[in-house]
Amino acid sequence: MVDRAPHYVVAPRLARAVVVVLIGGFSGLTLLSVLASAHSPLAAATAFAVLAAHVALLVSGLLGATRWWPWLLAAQVVLTYAPVAVWPRVTALWGMSAFLAGACLVRLRPPWSWLGYGLVTVVLLPLPWWYERSVRAVTSTGRDASRNAA
Repeated sequence: MVDRAPHYVVAPRLARAVVVVLIGGFSGLTLLSVLASAHSPLAAATAFAVLAAHVALLVSGLLGATRWWPWLLAAQVVLTYAPVAVWPRVTALWGMSAFLAGACLVRLRPPWSWLGYGLVTVVLLPLPWWYERSVRAVTSTGRDASRNAA
């Protein structure tokens, strides 16, 4: 059956559905990456719990919960950076900061929204430099050292 709602009602529904699918897919890939690198069942269970809490926060913030947004944003900060601190080499976790940056843009007023977005972006910049040799090789020499090794 075709939804007969006006376009100004359907567009937010569609946008929310797209974002929920995006959050689910990205979180699923992140979970698989974390589980593949987990060294124990306890680490795997912890990763699952943290990611499930992060998804619940993202979806609840998307569906409303405007009254509690400062607490949701603070919890999202913890759930974004705590796993990165525990598993810094799991590069899939670095992408979770994009959802936090987006939440800063949506929930905070300018100029605080842009400041929050910039801060979230800058905080994770050293990680690829430190943990990914390919990034360091390209940026320090100006060319990809792995191609020249062959």
